[in-house]
Amino acid sequence: MPTYLGSGSSVPTDSSGSLNINVPSTPIKLAAFGLSIPAPDNRVILNATVGISASLGNPTVLFKIYRDTGIIFSTVTELQLSVAQNATVTFQAIDLNVPVGSNYAYSITAELVNSNLLNNALITGPITFSGIATTRF
Repeated sequence: MPTYLGSGSSVPTDSSGSLNINVPSTPIKLAAFGLSIPAPDNRVILNATVGISASLGNPTVLFKIYRDTGIIFSTVTELQLSVAQNATVTFQAIDLNVPVGSNYAYSITAELVNSNLLNNALITGPITFSGIATTRF
């Protein structure tokens, strides 16, 4: 049975429609937290939820999860233009066999993949990002 090793979280906002942040064509950090890994043969289960909307066109948004400066997960979502309609994107990732160490920085970013005058996206909230570390067995 897995043993709990630690957890971390970042909740910049827990409300839908509470933000109005333009998604640029370069990565913008949405949330981050620190997590220590005290034992080998582990896993970190990561969960992210981001509220987003298309403000123009059909934007494609790339989300990335980092451990320190390395990308450990990425996913893409394409939005359809619907006036005043927000979408909530939720995804999970598992970081396996993280080296034993203290205070790894986990972060999540968003960027517009098909940036041009006809495609724009907004981060509208909520933004939640969390992780729990356990032994694998």
